[in-house]
Amino acid sequence: MWPWTARAELLVGQKKILRNQATLSKNQNVLAKKLKVIEDLLLKWKPGPVTFTIIGERSLPGMADQIQFQVNLPAKSAPDVVSREFTIVMGEGEPDVRTLNGEALIVEGLEGDQDTTVELSLVDIDDGGNRSEASTATGVLTDTVAPPTPGTLAIQIIGETHPEPEPEPEPDPEPEPDPEPEPEPEPEPDPEP
Repeated sequence: MWPWTARAELLVGQKKILRNQATLSKNQNVLAKKLKVIEDLLLKWKPGPVTFTIIGERSLPGMADQIQFQVNLPAKSAPDVVSREFTIVMGEGEPDVRTLNGEALIVEGLEGDQDTTVELSLVDIDDGGNRSEASTATGVLTDTVAPPTPGTLAIQIIGETHPEPEPEPEPDPEPEPDPEPEPEPEPEPDPEP
């Protein structure tokens, strides 16, 4: 084998090794990013966002309309979460604190006065009694519920009308004859001298 051929093969081999190292480094970076995402999902310090959905409306005589809604909770913030502390404050009212199962994702059966501001808070509690930071949200119970579709429309026939015949047009009056011209008077004879 010629020395220059061996040298060329060595250079080709080194290029392959360098490309493989670059690919390996790139794959390690991708894997590190994916592991970070998984770690963030499993070891978050607070639950994700809390939202609510308006599901209905109830009218009470002499009172503001009641907006019926449910609260949508995020998945638990860590695998060892065993309970959740959910707090809701409507308007200027007192906080309503509820302890929920660690797997709870919905709080149903809630209602409040239309146009009331609602403050929500969720804290996850793990099996060691450790509490996460609170995830909070605020919203207004706006009436977004359309009224039901009106009942069926019906057509009722109550009678019949017949068009009156059009009257015969009156004949045009005959034109009046042109007046006869008055005869011109005869000239008077000249007086004699």
